[in-house]
Amino acid sequence: MLAILLFHTEIYFTGTPVIPYSLYVVNALTTFFCISGYLMYRPEGIDISHKIKSIVYSLLIPYFIFTTLIAIPKTIAHHQEIDFLQIGWTILSGNASWFIATLITAELLFLWIIHIAKSRVWIIFAVNLLFFLLSIYLSNVDVYNFWHFKNAFMAVFFLCLGYLYHRYEDYFQLLNKYIFIIFILLIVIKIYVFKENITLGLDTFQISSYPVFLLDTISCIWLLFYIFGPRGIVRGRRMPLPNQRT
Repeated sequence: MLAILLFHTEIYFTGTPVIPYSLYVVNALTTFFCISGYLMYRPEGIDISHKIKSIVYSLLIPYFIFTTLIAIPKTIAHHQEIDFLQIGWTILSGNASWFIATLITAELLFLWIIHIAKSRVWIIFAVNLLFFLLSIYLSNVDVYNFWHFKNAFMAVFFLCLGYLYHRYEDYFQLLNKYIFIIFILLIVIKIYVFKENITLGLDTFQISSYPVFLLDTISCIWLLFYIFGPRGIVRGRRMPLPNQRT
C-alpha cells in the first residue's frame, strides 16, 4: 500500500515516477496477488459459494460505491469534460480501477479452476500456467479488456503461487536455507533492470522480458514471505500457522 501511495504521489507532484516503476511497483502488485492466493487456501477445502459472497461484499460492491463517489471529483481534478454515459461505462466495465477489477476477476477465475480441478494440485498449476501464457499472447491482441480479464489471466498465476505456498509451506520452509542466494539474486536482477532499462509494467503489459519478470517477482515474493510471513523472521518462527492444530 505504501509502495503504491509513493508511486502515485511522485506522479502527482513531478509528473513522472522518480523511482522507476519496474524497481518496486510491480513487486507490490504481484505480492498482493500472491497474498490473496495464500489466504484463499484452507486445509479442509475452499467453500466456493462462501468465497464468492465474500468477493461480492468485500470487493465488488465497494468497487461500485467508491468509484461512483469519486467519479465526478476525479473528472474535475483531471480537467476533463463530465460525460455521465462515459463515466457510467467506465465503472460498469471495470475500468474505473484496473487493479480491483483484476483482483475480482482473478479470484473468481481461480475459484473456477479449483472447482474443475477438484483440488488436484497438478491440474491447478497447469491450468494457471496456461492462463499466464495466454495473457502473454493476449497482451499483443487488440481486444477490449473487459473487467481487465487479460490482466486477471496473469494475476491468477500469482494467486496460484500463493495458494501452493500455503499448501506446502512446510516444504518451502526447508528451502529458506537458500534465502541469502535469493536475496543476492534479487539485487542482481534489480541492477540489471535499472541498467538495461527493462520495463515490467503489469497494468499495461509493458513487460520487455518475461524471464526477468518471473525471476524478479518470484524472488521478491519469496524474500518478503520469508521476512513477514506467518513464520517469517519478523513475527517469529514459533508462531503457529492458522491451520495448525494445537
